[in-house]
Amino acid sequence: MHRTGYATMQRETISGRALEREVFTRITRRLEAAIGEDPVDTLALYIALQDNKQLWMTLAVDLANPNNHCPDQLKASLLSLAAFVEQHTRVVTDQNGSADILVEINQNIIRGLTAADMEAA
Repeated sequence: MHRTGYATMQRETISGRALEREVFTRITRRLEAAIGEDPVDTLALYIALQDNKQLWMTLAVDLANPNNHCPDQLKASLLSLAAFVEQHTRVVTDQNGSADILVEINQNIIRGLTAADMEAA
């Protein structure tokens, strides 16, 4: 009970960037764990891929909102990445490619969010 209350309070006080970083980190770890299995854990990979795609589609919807104040060049780059993630997720789901590039993209986003939080502090 106390943990739930603390987790709720923590979520309410965490910055938007920190929350985004947390979600990207969790999904990226799940992708890494699934592809790190020998053999690959296809069910875990499929679920992580779908969650990753959903994260990117949610981000794309937010970026497309006229009230989003993200700089236009960054917005365009992130929307391009979201489209790539959606397309490449289909490739990986059809077992015609590797999820490694999706992990790499997420890791770069995590690094960028971390750097932005450090600059803001």
